[in-house]
Amino acid sequence: MDAELERIAEEGEAIARIAIGLLRYFSPAAANFPMVCANALLGSEITPSSHLLVLGEGRFAYSQKVLSHILPSWRLSDEALTQLRPCFEAVGKLVCPEGLSNFALAVRSSLLLFGTGTTLANPIERLTYTISALEALLLGHSAEPVEFSIAERTGLLIAQGRVGREETARNVREAYRLRARLDFAPLAPHEMGSVATFLRGAYQVTNIALSNVDRFVSVAEFVASVDRLKKQVDPTDA
Repeated sequence: MDAELERIAEEGEAIARIAIGLLRYFSPAAANFPMVCANALLGSEITPSSHLLVLGEGRFAYSQKVLSHILPSWRLSDEALTQLRPCFEAVGKLVCPEGLSNFALAVRSSLLLFGTGTTLANPIERLTYTISALEALLLGHSAEPVEFSIAERTGLLIAQGRVGREETARNVREAYRLRARLDFAPLAPHEMGSVATFLRGAYQVTNIALSNVDRFVSVAEFVASVDRLKKQVDPTDA
């Protein structure tokens, strides 16, 4: 430490950023869109705000306000901490990438992407990060049809019955459609509802992956296990 003080400081800060990024996944904002998580390193909290300048004839008006649904801080009760301790222990192993399996690295990347999404007030930006978090876990190889594969595997993991899987698939396709929007118009209420549904489903998928982080070695192995669920579907319900 005496010889490499600056390097130790840089590496310590990087580890702290990763730890906070992983912890954001457990914040109330993670599964409660449009709530936004503002937690970051001390002094660099992420607080989305609006700055509005209105120009008129010979005058102007300026206003600033913090956007709604901000979660500036959050605390865990002793009961919640006890329930989450196994998850915290699993996530703690993901802070440093050295020695992690291919699947553990994918889970680590997915949680960090999902956590970053919780800091963004713009729903399209949040969708972008969350979709990337799913793709890190549910694509076996680059040649797969992305949207179809994500929709089908998400349904297999979190939905019950054919109708439930079809509804989940439609919701995933809607999320991809919204992500591709080129205009800056606010989302309609029903579109905001679709985003909220998609984010809750994505949270379930990433939680399943985290709970199985030590069971699989590679993403391909995890994906193959998900695909095998199709064979377990009741023929009368398929």
